Amino acid sequence: MLLRGAISHGQYYLSSQSLIIGEAVDDAAENHEKFDWIGVSLSPSLSNEINDISQINTNSIVMFRNIPHKISL
Repeated sequence: MLLRGAISHGQYYLSSQSLIIGEAVDDAAENHEKFDWIGVSLSPSLSNEINDISQINTNSIVMFRNIPHKISL
């Protein structure tokens, strides 16, 4: 299965019908459309909140520093 998306943070609202809306959802939705690749990355707002992601000690993350973005006209 191939995925493309963005992980964000912020406030959100979850309704009883499983509708999710809010700042975090908007941020992730806006940024996942900008990527020109298959993968999941942090939104700019979340990456700004993390001081140094290279300090995360795990074998389950592959990190790319230069994610290709679509060219906007």
